[in-house]
Amino acid sequence: MNPKMAAIQIEIQTGYASPWSGKFEQERVTIGRGPNADVRLHPTKDTACAREVHATIEQSPDSPSGWTLTAHHQSGVTVLGPGGRTLKRLGAGESHPIDIEVQFELGEGGPRLGASAVGQELPATEARPTGGRAPLPVGRVSGDVIRRANRAPKLIAAVVVLVLLVGGGLGYWIFAVRGQGQVIAQQTTEELERRTEELRAAIAADTELTEAQLATLRESVTELREQPSDRMAQVLVEASPSVWLTGVINPETGGFTAGGTAWTVSESQLATNAHVAEALETLTKMIEGAVPVALREGRREQMITLSSEMLIHPGYKRWTEILSRQLQGDAAGRLLQFRFIQPCDVAVLTPAEPATDLGAPLKIASGVDSRSLVGDAVGYVGFPSENIAGLPSQQRVSGRISNQTDFIFQPADL
Repeated sequence: MNPKMAAIQIEIQTGYASPWSGKFEQERVTIGRGPNADVRLHPTKDTACAREVHATIEQSPDSPSGWTLTAHHQSGVTVLGPGGRTLKRLGAGESHPIDIEVQFELGEGGPRLGASAVGQELPATEARPTGGRAPLPVGRVSGDVIRRANRAPKLIAAVVVLVLLVGGGLGYWIFAVRGQGQVIAQQTTEELERRTEELRAAIAADTELTEAQLATLRESVTELREQPSDRMAQVLVEASPSVWLTGVINPETGGFTAGGTAWTVSESQLATNAHVAEALETLTKMIEGAVPVALREGRREQMITLSSEMLIHPGYKRWTEILSRQLQGDAAGRLLQFRFIQPCDVAVLTPAEPATDLGAPLKIASGVDSRSLVGDAVGYVGFPSENIAGLPSQQRVSGRISNQTDFIFQPADL
């Protein structure tokens, strides 16, 4: 047998007799609750363990460490693996060779013990308390000794590094700082004055830039505090007199059929969608005697007559034909017509009387970076007719731009 393995160290890790540890050099070590047991559990409280001999650890030439664990009680011994997992259950008379070290439990949920050949630390386990005191960490004394032994060279290394850093810093100061001071001392007075002026100019420029940044920041904070409706309310109110509800009216009956929204784009023209202008043309032809009209803010008392000559963007009809033939397959394999946002959906209307007051023209935005519009406040004023009960009425809606897509709903700049 290897002489280094001639002794076994056993530790009671859980149970009422824990913590306890002992080293044995005899050929056979008994474990139990009896007074003659070499490793004695609590005689009255560790009842999962046999009163006399529950297990033994004996020298064995066939074991890798020279020691074997044997169960002697009918409740058996459970050999444990990492994390307290069960590796093997030993019935009475069954043995398990100890490979350097072993963790085991006596009976069902009884005390846990560890055994290790001399020179090897007992393995750490996740001990499950059985009502006794907390187990003593395995190898605690030897671990402290090792940590103290390892601390000395680290301390020496730290002192050496500190000395090198101090020495290096001192050398840098002697050669670099003093050398730089000599160079500066050789500069002329004019050169120093020139650099001073450059520094003052740079500081002044930085100050102006900082003030501009602060102004932008204040504006951004104000915008975040305000709701979109707060910012757009006055804009929409001012725009309302230049927003019109178009449609056709029957002079004989006074009946009115709405067409859509238009707005003053110049002193003599209203802008609208091409599909609205087409609807007005269709209604005028379908209804005998119908006349195209526009109502300022949707008010009958502010109605004007429109010319039947409507200027529709030349590309609108062509795009309508192309996009109306587009189909999309759904999950069921069916081909369905896909509705796109039609390009060129723009038209211009003119009043029948050239001298008609159309109100202040609304400004068309220009010079706007469309890539940065997402999140900006936006407002709408008009006469939506989709899913509206009764006659269309002027709506003023405000919010924020949430997305930008192209005509086929792909991410793009507006």
